[in-house]
Amino acid sequence: MSGSLTNANYTLLNASPGFWTVAPQGIDVAAISGTSTYGDSPANPGLSVTGLVNGQTTSVLTGLANSFGISNLSDTGTYPLAVSGSLTNTNYTVLNANPGFWTVAPKGIEVTALGGGSTYGDNPANPGLSATGLVNGQDTSVLTGLANSFGISNLSDAGAYALTVSGALTNPNYMLLSVDSSNWVVNPKGIAVTALGGTSTYGDSPTNPGLSATGLVNGQDTSVLTGLSNSFGISNLSNAGVHALTVSGSLTNANYTLLSVNPGFWTVAPQGIDVAAIGGTSTYGQSPTNPGLSATGLVNGQDTSVLTGLANSFGISNLSNAGVHALTVSGSLTNANYTLLSVNPGFWTVAPQGIDVAAIGGTSTYGQSPTNPGLGATGLVNGQNVSVLTGLSNSFGISNLSNAATYALTVNGALANANYVVQSRVGTNWVVDPRGIVVSALGGTSMIGESPANPGLQILGGTLANNDTLNSLGFTNAFGITSSTAVGSYALLVNGSAANYLLTKLSGQWLVNQRPVIAPLGVETPAVAAVIREASRAVDRTPSNLPTLAEQISQPSSESLAQKPMPLMMARKNLVLESQEPVSIEVDGFARALPSWNLANPAKGLAQVQLWGDMLTPTDAEEGVR
Repeated sequence: MSGSLTNANYTLLNASPGFWTVAPQGIDVAAISGTSTYGDSPANPGLSVTGLVNGQTTSVLTGLANSFGISNLSDTGTYPLAVSGSLTNTNYTVLNANPGFWTVAPKGIEVTALGGGSTYGDNPANPGLSATGLVNGQDTSVLTGLANSFGISNLSDAGAYALTVSGALTNPNYMLLSVDSSNWVVNPKGIAVTALGGTSTYGDSPTNPGLSATGLVNGQDTSVLTGLSNSFGISNLSNAGVHALTVSGSLTNANYTLLSVNPGFWTVAPQGIDVAAIGGTSTYGQSPTNPGLSATGLVNGQDTSVLTGLANSFGISNLSNAGVHALTVSGSLTNANYTLLSVNPGFWTVAPQGIDVAAIGGTSTYGQSPTNPGLGATGLVNGQNVSVLTGLSNSFGISNLSNAATYALTVNGALANANYVVQSRVGTNWVVDPRGIVVSALGGTSMIGESPANPGLQILGGTLANNDTLNSLGFTNAFGITSSTAVGSYALLVNGSAANYLLTKLSGQWLVNQRPVIAPLGVETPAVAAVIREASRAVDRTPSNLPTLAEQISQPSSESLAQKPMPLMMARKNLVLESQEPVSIEVDGFARALPSWNLANPAKGLAQVQLWGDMLTPTDAEEGVR
């Protein structure tokens, strides 16, 4: 408060101060936009503002700036510009800070495909492009996406080729204002051509040697010399001598141009040949034909028949011994079309005849003395037999003392006859068979209680060899009868074996008989009754007109027996009596047990009855049987 109160009606008790606020002016600030071209260096456009007062300009916007950073190196494109910094002028406050944009446009350029020239066969480098308008010291390497259409190589034919700018420019910093083409010229290659010469021999049909050329490129040969040829006309009929050859025709291949053409020469010489006496092989015993001559170098389809005056000295026949025989070229060549370069001997080998030799086998019997069967052979020639197999023999060693067995026979020794060679030796066998004999065990009879001697053996068929005996060979009769052997029939076997003999063994039979037990006539013991009953059953199987044994026994007169002979044949040999006792009965005299019912002595009227079977000791003594 300033001044003095002049109104007397009042007096100031307190003078209190007050306040007035001046607010800053609000403004809108913007970064100024603009454009430039790639490579230019534009100035910063600064800021624009609305709301400034008192006639002020953007210079009062202390602390603020445009973020502009565009230079000649800035790539084409749109760049955002911002209001940067802080306003330091307190009279203003930024209400809005608005961005701007700066566009860098591509630089217009003119591009040309570079041309040039080369020679056919060269590999020129792509000359590339040229350009006007490039900036920042840049060269055509920045023209990405663009290329010279150049495709010239060593294979490009001679001629003019248009070159263009190909592709699309991918570098956004430049834009094509124009593209220009150019030419590339491939010039023909200069060459020197020669007619090739050479030599041949009379009778040859040489091929046209063609041409040679210096200066051909791309690995090409004279086949590209179209229109040109060698004047060659030499054949198998051309005479010996020197023939001139020239380059004929005109070159039609535009890729080459002739710098020079040169002649050649061809010489036909006489034909030299090598003649040889043909050798070969044959086998002893064969009659080979003369193989003649061979020759290398004959021409015009000719064979050795043109070698007049020459021959092979061959003289081999079926009688020529095995070995190597020298053959020569004999005579003198009279054919003037050929000259001998060499004559070569030949050799004829007579090989030994291959033969297969076998030891001959066979068989013999123990005790025999067979002769050596010798050898057999296949492959012998000239009518020869095994007598020519000198040095070889059969390993045979069989004699009368050789045991029965199989013996391997082999071909022994080394063949000394050079006309043969043993391809195989075949062994075989010699079989000594055992000697066949028939041996029987001798039999006999004895009474119970006796100790008979072993009757031994006898040979019924065949003979022993080498002083062998049945005893020395270990053969025995399996006799075992003693005083304690029971009544009965016993088979006697042949014991033993011998490898050298093939035995047929026959058994014998030994009968141990019961001593007779005599019963008085008319006495009928249980045992006698059993015999009678058994006899009756047997008689029932005899003719009906014969009397039964019971009738004969009940009528013991000699007359009745004599009048009625009894050929009673037992149907059963092994009778089992009801009493289980062996018996002998006497009818009008004496009877003993025998193998069958029979009339023992018809003249005396005696009837004998024998029971053959299990013989038991009688137990009927108390009944009168003795």
